[in-house]
Amino acid sequence: MSNDEEVLFDLDQYEEKAKEMIEDNFIRRYIFEGADFDQGIRRNREALKDILLYPRVCRGLAKKRDLSTKILGHEISLPIGFSPTMCRSWIQHDGELAAAEVAIEMNFPFCLSFVAETPLERVAKCYKRTPNCVKFFGVSLYDEESLREVVDRAEKCNYHGLVVTVDHPCHGNRRFDKEDHEEYKQFSNITMPNLPKKMQEEFKDENASYDQSPPETFEDLAMLKKMTKLPVIAKGILRPEDALACVKAGIDAVWVSNHGGRQLGDCPATVELLQDIAPVLKGSGVELYIDGGFRHGADVLKALAIGANCVFVGRPVLSGLAVNGKDGIEESMKLMRKELDIAMALCGCNSISDIDSSVLWSK
Repeated sequence: MSNDEEVLFDLDQYEEKAKEMIEDNFIRRYIFEGADFDQGIRRNREALKDILLYPRVCRGLAKKRDLSTKILGHEISLPIGFSPTMCRSWIQHDGELAAAEVAIEMNFPFCLSFVAETPLERVAKCYKRTPNCVKFFGVSLYDEESLREVVDRAEKCNYHGLVVTVDHPCHGNRRFDKEDHEEYKQFSNITMPNLPKKMQEEFKDENASYDQSPPETFEDLAMLKKMTKLPVIAKGILRPEDALACVKAGIDAVWVSNHGGRQLGDCPATVELLQDIAPVLKGSGVELYIDGGFRHGADVLKALAIGANCVFVGRPVLSGLAVNGKDGIEESMKLMRKELDIAMALCGCNSISDIDSSVLWSK
């Protein structure tokens, strides 16, 4: 930012500024509102605030902490990644590419949504010179023929994993879909190049919905795992028994997510459910990811202390993009990185491997 521009100190301020700068009412509501009365969004944030850290002193800290870690065998600069979101290109025409470029420059894992408007092949070109930077592609559990189609495309483009969204049998009860229905129609001409070909036309139908897709089962997840050489990540897991079913299906990582509070408003916060799921996955070899309400580096430390391997963010990327384009994403992520570094130092952690439940305070 130049000296004449407003200085933003954290991701909460980025979000408030983004709400001011996004002029289109439907896009603003689509991004920042959730199911029912937004109680799920609020609960995600409030639950993180309720968890307190327990500072430690005299731990012989290095002058510089090591924030790097690995997911699925690939090194990343810190345990923060970009969640799949539909509307980066709604904010900025090349928003998907801008987010990917920041992820590459900062060595963050990046996930492309199956309903993004930018083809997965175009995003993959950004990674040509940095093939080891982690990029995931999001899929849904289509019929076997359609699934094979998108899996082949992802494999040919050397994506590092497939993120399967399993918590979307239908749309959540979202007020803006109904109240701004006429505004929603303006998006009926958007393209969805990452969907299977036979589904691309169906998506344009305003009466179509994901409940028209085949029923999803854990057997479908197992089928996908057998179909591909890529790691498979199940996104939208909220119950310990479902996490264990993922292990049985051969899934490589479980992603705790309540869809950013957009599906079921009366749902516990993801960080609360992480505390139930982490123990049952311990020792399984299955990695554990989470999203939902993370805005500060201290939030990330809390999730890692509970047992997560990586934290993913969605709305913060969109906020940064809305405020200052690609630079806004980078600026906001640098703030989050600095906050994580400070929180680790004050809790006596030199590296990610030092983080465990002892950094959490409990009565």
